[in-house]
Amino acid sequence: MGHGCRVESFWNLRRVAPDDLIQHRCVSRHAHALLLWQPVAAGAQLAADRVGTVECAITGHEGDRRQFELPHRGDLHVARHEQRADLQRSGDQADRFPAPALMGPPVGRGWERPALLVMAAAGTLIAAYLTVTHISPVPLLCTVGSVVNCASVTHSAYSVIPGTTIPISILGIVWFVVSAALTLSSRRALHLAWSTIGLAVVLYLVYVEIVVLHQICEWCTVVHVLVIATFVVTLRLFQESVTTS
Repeated sequence: MGHGCRVESFWNLRRVAPDDLIQHRCVSRHAHALLLWQPVAAGAQLAADRVGTVECAITGHEGDRRQFELPHRGDLHVARHEQRADLQRSGDQADRFPAPALMGPPVGRGWERPALLVMAAAGTLIAAYLTVTHISPVPLLCTVGSVVNCASVTHSAYSVIPGTTIPISILGIVWFVVSAALTLSSRRALHLAWSTIGLAVVLYLVYVEIVVLHQICEWCTVVHVLVIATFVVTLRLFQESVTTS
């Protein structure tokens, strides 16, 4: 019986129709073609992926480059360099020409210097007038009273330099002239020292008038006020110069 089965199987194989064989061959060829197409398709897809990757890389590179561009397609690096140069030029111009609002009046260039010069001129004229009335018979225009008596003060023993006949008012002329010169030279410390000396002399003379003579000279009082005012202004200028430096 086993032999009969083998014979039947053989005959069954022999009974396959030619159309079935042709169809089988077509199917086999189609499958083989599919097997051959799959590597080709995979290669094409890989190539396409690579092309897309390259395009993305190019696009990304272009995007990286364009991120350094301004909206008007200008180069950001060049624009930064130009802005830095403009700022540097602006800073140089600001150093040469400071803003008027920030500059302010220079030390001693406001009202102080004119005031010092006016006081020096007035003091010089008054001291010269007192000197003339002391050494000449020219009358001194002054109120005469129990307390105010210019003639009594200007012809007292304290109206001359000790040990001489030189009127002390000459020292006043020298003091005011030197004060004017120091004002023009802008020597703050030296001017303050000179004003301090004048203030000390004035305090001594006021003491003599009030305590020793019990009489006051109007012209002398004006000179004393000018010396005190000069000291105050020079002190102010010196403090400003120290603060700004």
